Amino acid sequence: MPSLKVRIVVFAVFTTVSVLALSACGNDLPANRTGLQEVDRVLDAVESDEAEQIEALVSVGKRPCERLGDISLPAGVALIECREGEPTGTLVDAFWNGSCEGSLWYRANPTDAALTASRVVQWDLELYGVFEARPLESVPADYTVVFAHTDGANAVRGIALLMLDGKIIGTDQDCGLPPADLAALSQLGDPILIVGD
Repeated sequence: MPSLKVRIVVFAVFTTVSVLALSACGNDLPANRTGLQEVDRVLDAVESDEAEQIEALVSVGKRPCERLGDISLPAGVALIECREGEPTGTLVDAFWNGSCEGSLWYRANPTDAALTASRVVQWDLELYGVFEARPLESVPADYTVVFAHTDGANAVRGIALLMLDGKIIGTDQDCGLPPADLAALSQLGDPILIVGD
C-alpha cells in the first residue's frame, strides 16, 4: 500500500489536472469579455473601430425638463431647461456627459450618436474594466465600461461609457483621471471584469 506521502502527492497532482481541465473546458470566453451579451456587444463594437457599429449602440435617455428662470446653477447640476411650450416635467431626449467642468444631462441633439461614435474611434480605447453601475436616480445605468486612452502627452486617461439596456447613454471623462482613479471617483458597483492595471 502506498505511503501517506505518496498518496498526498498523487491526490494533489490529480486535483490540479482536474481543475485545469475543467477551467479549459468550462470557460470559452476571451479574457476581455464578460459573457453578458449586451456588454460584450459594446466591447465588440469599440474594438472594431467601426463608427457605424458604435453609433448603432448609442441611445438617448429621457429626462424631465425644469423651469429654471433666472436661477444660476453651479456646474454639474443635472437639470435641463424647458423650452417654450414645454410644461415642467416634460420628458425630453437627453444624453449624459461627465467632464472636469461638471457631469450633467444635456438636451440631446440628432448628431450625438454619430459624434460619440467618432470620438470613441478617435480615442483608440483599450479596455480597463467593466463594472456594475451604482444605481442612481440621476443616472440610471446598468453597467459602466471603463477604458484607457493614451493622449498626445503619453498620459493614460480613463474614459467611461455608461450603459442602460444594452445601449450607450453617456460618456464620462472626469478631469482626465487614470482609469483606476476614474472608476474609484465614480463610486461604481462591483467589478465584473478587470483587464487593465
